[in-house]
Amino acid sequence: MSPMSVLAYVLLCLVVAFIGRNSRVRFVGAFVLSLLLTPVIMGLVYLVAEPRKTP
Repeated sequence: MSPMSVLAYVLLCLVVAFIGRNSRVRFVGAFVLSLLLTPVIMGLVYLVAEPRKTP
């Protein structure tokens, strides 16, 4: 893998983590999950899922 591909992958994971920051797993959890499962799948999950409800 080229360094540019790795950088693009990590940037996509950061974008997905930003989208998922209001979810149950928060920013760091969303980032780790998108690293493990691919940002495309996690991005779709966060776009379909409801945001976390605040008390």
